[in-house]
Order: sequence, then C-alpha cells, then structure tokens
Amino acid sequence: MKHNNIIRLVMTMLMLCCLVSVAMAQGADESLVKKARDHIALFHYDQALALLRQATQQNPENWEPFYLAGTVLLRQKKPVEAESFLVKANQLNPGELDIQKALGAIYINIAKEAQNAGKPNEMNEYLLKACRAYPGGTKIWQTLLENWWRNAEYEKIKQEGDLIVKGNSTALDQGEDKNLQNALVIVAKAHFRENDYTGAEKYLVVAAKIRHANDELFAMRREIRNKSEDSLRKTVDEANKYYGEGNYGKALEILQTANKMPGAKPVEIAELIEKIEKEANLKQSMASIDDLIRAEKLEEALEKLQEAASNFPEEESIASKLKKVSAQVEKIHAEQAKMNAAQIEEKKKQIELNRQFNNFIKEAQDKEKRGSYDIAVNDYENALKLRPDDKDIPQKIAELKKKSVQSKARQDSFSVGFAEFDNLFKVSKFAEAYEKGKQLIAEFEEHRKTVAPAFAETCLRLEKYDEASKALIEIEGVEEHLNVYNYIKGMIAYHQGNNNLALEHFAKLKSGFSRSDVTSTMFWIYLYKYQMGIYILMLAMLFPAIKTGKEMLATWKSTSMLNKIEKIKETGNYEANLAFLQERFDREDVPNPKQVAVMLAEALLRTGNPQRAYELVSALLKKDNRNPNAKRIAGEACLLLEDTTTVGLEHIQGLLKIDEARKDVISYLAQAYIRQQADHKMAQDYILKAISINPNDSEAVVYLADTFIKRQVYSQQSLKIFERAIKIAPEVPAYYEAIIENFQRLDNPQEAQKWRETA
Repeated sequence: MKHNNIIRLVMTMLMLCCLVSVAMAQGADESLVKKARDHIALFHYDQALALLRQATQQNPENWEPFYLAGTVLLRQKKPVEAESFLVKANQLNPGELDIQKALGAIYINIAKEAQNAGKPNEMNEYLLKACRAYPGGTKIWQTLLENWWRNAEYEKIKQEGDLIVKGNSTALDQGEDKNLQNALVIVAKAHFRENDYTGAEKYLVVAAKIRHANDELFAMRREIRNKSEDSLRKTVDEANKYYGEGNYGKALEILQTANKMPGAKPVEIAELIEKIEKEANLKQSMASIDDLIRAEKLEEALEKLQEAASNFPEEESIASKLKKVSAQVEKIHAEQAKMNAAQIEEKKKQIELNRQFNNFIKEAQDKEKRGSYDIAVNDYENALKLRPDDKDIPQKIAELKKKSVQSKARQDSFSVGFAEFDNLFKVSKFAEAYEKGKQLIAEFEEHRKTVAPAFAETCLRLEKYDEASKALIEIEGVEEHLNVYNYIKGMIAYHQGNNNLALEHFAKLKSGFSRSDVTSTMFWIYLYKYQMGIYILMLAMLFPAIKTGKEMLATWKSTSMLNKIEKIKETGNYEANLAFLQERFDREDVPNPKQVAVMLAEALLRTGNPQRAYELVSALLKKDNRNPNAKRIAGEACLLLEDTTTVGLEHIQGLLKIDEARKDVISYLAQAYIRQQADHKMAQDYILKAISINPNDSEAVVYLADTFIKRQVYSQQSLKIFERAIKIAPEVPAYYEAIIENFQRLDNPQEAQKWRETA
C-alpha cells in the first residue's frame, strides 16, 4: 500500500510538471507572436520572421505564427517559402478564410506567370490549386472551368462539382453570386453532354438557388425534361422486354435505374417491380419445390408449398400441388405412426420409469440434506425397486442407515445431557451444572445457542465472569434471549465495579423479566450512589414499607408461577424454558393446563422434536379442535415429519389458512399427492398451484396432464398444462390428442387443426 502511494505521488508530480511546461511554452509562444506583430507593424520583416520561426518550433500546433510568417514572406517577395508556411497554417486551421485567401493569392500569381509564359496547362494546374485552397473564389472557379471546357476536359469539370457546392454553401444561401451560378452551369453541361441527366439536373437545381436569370440554365433544364421522358420511356420498355423473356434480374436492375431518372413515376415503377418480383419468386419457389419432390423430401416440399400458398393464394397450380403432396405426407406419417406405435409406447413407459426414479432420487437427496435419513432411505429403496441393477444405491442406503443411527444417538445424547444440565441449573447446583454445560458446548457445537443462556447464567452464579461473557457471544443480538443477555451483562458489570454500564443493561430489560437479584442489585447501586439521601428517606418510609412488603410477598408467591408462564408466552422464549414447561405439564399445578400443553409443544417443535410436539397437540385437539395454536403446531409438525396420512395432510392444509402464500406447504402437498397418485379435485388444485410457483417442475406438469386426460378435464388451465407437457415430452401422442380435444371443447377448431397438423 505504501509503495502504491509513492507511485501515485510521483505520477502526480510528473503530470503537474508537464502541465506547467505546456503552460510556460504556450505563454512564451504567445509572447513571440505579439513581438512579431509589433515588428511587422514597423516593417521589420527579418526580425519578425526570426521570431515567428522560433514560435513555430516552440508550438508547432499553433497556426497563427505559420500564417504570419507566410504573409511576411509574401511581402518580401518569397512566394515559394510563403507557400510552405501557409499550407501548414491551412492544415492546422482549415476553416480560416484569411489563410485560404493568402494561399489562393500565391497560386493565382503563379498561374498568371504561367499564362504570360504561354503555359496554359501549368496555368490551369495552379488555378485548380488556388480553387482548392480557397473554394470560395467563384470567379477563379468560373475561369478554370471555362478553360477546361475549351480543352474538352469534361471529367475534370465533373470531379470538382461537389467541392464547388460544399465550399460555397453560404453564397448559395445568399443567392447573389453569378460567377458561382455560371460555374455550376458548366458542371451541369459536362454531365449533360454525356447524357447524365440526373447529374446535370442535380447541379442545375443548385445553380437555380442563385437569383439571376440564366437562359442557358433554363434551356438545359427544359431539354433535360424532354430527353429524360424519352429516355425513361425507352428504359421502361427495355425492362418490359427482359421481363417478357423471363430475365427478371435484368428487368429489375433496369427498373431500379429508371426509378432514379429525372421525371420518373415512382408509384408506377414500384408496381411493376413488385409484379416482376412476385412472379420471379413464384417461379423460383416452384422450381425449388419440384427439386425437393424429385429428391423425395416431401415434408420440406410441403412446408415450402404451404408458404407459397400463403404468399400466392390465387395460384391454382400451387393449391393443386399442395393438396397432392399433403396427401402423400399424411400417408407416410400414418404408416410411420403404425410402425412406431409400439416403440413410442415402450419409450413412454421408460420415460415414466425414469421420471419416477429421478423423483425418488431427488426426494432422497433433499431429505438427506435436511437430516431426515430414514425417509431418505425409504426413497432410495423405492428407486432401487425401479433399477435393481444400480450398484450405487445399496451403498448409499447403508451409508444413510449408519448416519441415521448416529444422528439419533447424537440427538438423544444431547437431549439427555441438556435435560440433566437444565435440572441441575434449576435446582441451583451450579458447580455441577457448570461442568455439564461446558461438556455440552464442547461436544455439541450445533446446539451452543440452546445451552448458552443457562450456561452463561451458571458462570455468573459461580463468578466466572469471563466465561459468562464468552458464552453470551452465542446469543448476542438474538431477540428471544435479549433479557437474559442484558441481565447477565448487567450483573457482570456490577460485579466488576462498572455500575453505570450495569444500569444501562438493566434499563433494557423488558417488563415481566423475573430475576430477584436485579431489583436488589439496582437497589445497592443506587444506595451506593445516593446513600445519604436514601438513609433519610428510608427512615421516613420504614413503617409503611413493612406493611406493603408483607402484602407483596404474599402476592408474589401466588402469582410468580403464572407471571413466568405469561412472560414465556409474551417473549416466545419457549426453547430456553422447555424444562420448566415440562415440569408444569407433568405436575398439572397451573390453572390452565391446555395453555401449558400448547407452549410445551411449541418448545418441543422449536428444539427439533416434532413427533413429541404432534403427540401433545393431537391429544389436545381431540378435546378442543378449535385451538388455533394447536392446529398450527400440528400442521408444522406434520410438515417436518412429512406425514402423508389423511389426517396429517389435513393438518398441513390448515397452515394455508394462516398464510396462503406458504410455497413450501403448497409444494409439499403437491408432491405428496403425486406420490399417492391422487387424482381428485383437491390434488389437482394443489399441483396446479405448485406449477404456478415453479413452472419448470416437469414432473408435476406431466402428472397433471396425465390426470386431466384420465379424468377428461378440458379447460383453459388444462390447455396450458397440455402445451407444457408437449414441450417436456414431444414424443407422447396422447398429449397432442388431448390438446386437440381441448380446443374442440373450447369451440376453437382452427387451433385444433393447427395442432392436428403439428402432431
């Protein structure tokens, strides 16, 4: 990191140096140009030229010193040297008119010298250079073009037409430059003499923007119109001739040319082009179809014929051939269907077996991930029945059975150990509870959060504050253990002498949290802080407090147990109070044993014992089948136990009355009904909902499609299922038959016919 910072610093310094250097060079360059201008004003051309040469070397991208140097050299009668400087200035700033004019003036002077010397070709060459250097010099253009016209150099005239137009856009907008108009008319004449009426018309239209009467321009445009109409007519006649001979490509090529000619009628030509293209496409299609028929590629030929019939519905020859080829293809398909029926049926059977096998394997893998090893073994055994020769499954079954035994033994070991630890903690045998809790945390890492609250409090009682703090890390931020966390944190802070921190944690305790030492600890903290004032206050309140204390003690004994139950209910901290709830349930020493039974079942469900939880609420529901919490616990327990009995499925369905959006419940019910091969209306509804949640569930789609076929169910929903089933298993004829029948039942014979053709 330090090395990177040094590199960045060096790069930044280099950039700053470059910027400063550029700025200094630019400032020096501007200073030289300014001094040179001063010398030019005083006619000190040599001094000015020396400064300008220096400026061009310092900043070769600045056009101004090059331009000034060129003008100085012109004043010194050195046109050749001036040209090189002005050419460079023009390259750097091609839009500067002063540069263009100065450079053009050099070439014009050279052209005049050539004219005086009797060298017309050299004169025209430098006139062209002058025009290209200064395209806005329309008089020069006119002179050059007139010279070329006299010399019959028409191609040169045509080549410069676009530059004349481009370089004089402003003059064309103003419409006053007659020299420009004359130059453009000469360009048009060069095109006209070679019968290029389109090119001639192009430049005449531009020349007409200049508002000067020009008889030659009007006469040429009139003659172009007359000749264009005649030429257009001949061109179209030639295209029709090739069309009649069947040479469609040549006819279309000529018509495209005619469409660009002056006076062309685009609509008529477009109609003729469309007619020729249609006939050409028809002949080409029919030739291609005949080749396919001769090669006995009848299905491809049929596809081409159907396309041709849609494109050329009025052609009887296509309709006749389509009917004939369709009959041949249907006959071939019928023969193939008859021959392959047995193979298709066998393949369908194999697909079904593979689907069932894959489903069992998938279910087994899911159960293994969730730790339901016994159910996973059952699924693997079902898969083995479908593929007895599979060598991997028996090994997997043996492995899972071993894991099941280990898992049960480990869970039983933890349950026994935790119950022993919890009992020791409740009877205040903290030394023994500490050893047992420490052993549980070391041996069962997955259950640390369950052991941590009571173990931390055990460490607190034994004044092992560091270990208590370490145990609290496991439940830090867990809502259900928030009171225990703040209580222990506060007590540790108090014992370590940090009274303010202790009060902060005690302030976070929710109402109903029962630890007798909280009040006494806070009392001693405040007593320590305000002992003198409290002594005086206590003397004043001593006698009334004795009476109140007696009443509170009597009330506390009778209500402490009920308060704890209500507190557990409010906080939802069922797991940590499992032993307390079990004790109350066993002793039946509370006014509302049903409430305790439900709370105990909730605790068992949360601590991984759904079977025992189900037994409790099942017994309760036999007496009171309206208890909503008991129904919910029964449903959750059956879902965890993967109960597929009628009663179990009813309990699981009850979860949807609480939360209709439970995707896991819908998916489980759908899979349960598929495994049971159920085809009643309720099973159909749940499988349909599962498909809407997971559209890629091919097993559910295929099963529901088979169920709809079996039960003769035809609706908009079944239509979508049949379409998906065809995508999953396109080789199964029954799905095509079903979708055709479905469309017939929905009064849509057109779609039924399409699927019949597809099948």
